[in-house]
Amino acid sequence: MTVQVAEFDGSAAEWDDFVRTQSVARFSHQYEWLQLIQTVYGGTPHYLAAYADGKIVGVMPLMLRRVLGDGRVLISVPMADEGGIVAEDDLAESALLEGACELTDEVGASHLELRQREPL
Repeated sequence: MTVQVAEFDGSAAEWDDFVRTQSVARFSHQYEWLQLIQTVYGGTPHYLAAYADGKIVGVMPLMLRRVLGDGRVLISVPMADEGGIVAEDDLAESALLEGACELTDEVGASHLELRQREPL
């Protein structure tokens, strides 16, 4: 199976439908959570999705923020303790992590901060 990662361009409902099916997902994985964080605290949301055969098999919400002392940082959901990778399998998880690392470079962030309990 080939997994491709891209910035999500579907609807909030499509994202949330996937998140609801995953036992490791938390409230902070909901699409609108990053929108709320952006409105209240600022930053640029990035929604990464992993696809296999045209179906979502993983998601990773990220926020690009300026952090005092660190500059631009890409965070897997600021203002929440958990909000990292949600994936159906290890292949999708690895693809999302690689995609997040590539995005970190693309946006010129100093580093990627993952906030999740589940070990990768």
